Amino acid sequence: MKNLSFLPGQHLLLKGAQATLDSLTSILKNNSSLKIAIEGHICCERQFSDGFDQMTGKRNLSHARAEYIYTELIKRGIEKDRLSYEGFGRRQPIHPNEVNERQKQANRRVEIRIVER
Repeated sequence: MKNLSFLPGQHLLLKGAQATLDSLTSILKNNSSLKIAIEGHICCERQFSDGFDQMTGKRNLSHARAEYIYTELIKRGIEKDRLSYEGFGRRQPIHPNEVNERQKQANRRVEIRIVER
C-alpha cells in the first residue's frame, strides 16, 4: 500500500495517510483470512540502527510506526492473530542516499506485506 507515511521524527501518520489506513481496514474486514506483516521504516538516520521518536524519547521510531498501525487496526476490529509488526530502521530504504524531501518521505513509511491469503 502506498501513502502510509509519517511526520518526521514521529510515529503519527500524515493527514493524507488516514485514507490509506481506512482502505487497509476495509480490505482486512472484507478478506477475513488475510494475514499481514506491518513493516516500519525511517529516513535520514546514518549513525544509529533506528530513528529517535520525538513523542516517546526512545530510539525505536521504525518499530513505533509499525506498532502504531498494528494498534490502530486492532482498535478498528481486526484480530491480533492476523497481524504482526516489525521495525527495520534504515535497513531497507527506497532511496539509499536521500537528496530531497520527496525521497526522505518515501523512506519514512510503513509497508504492508501479505503473509497469508
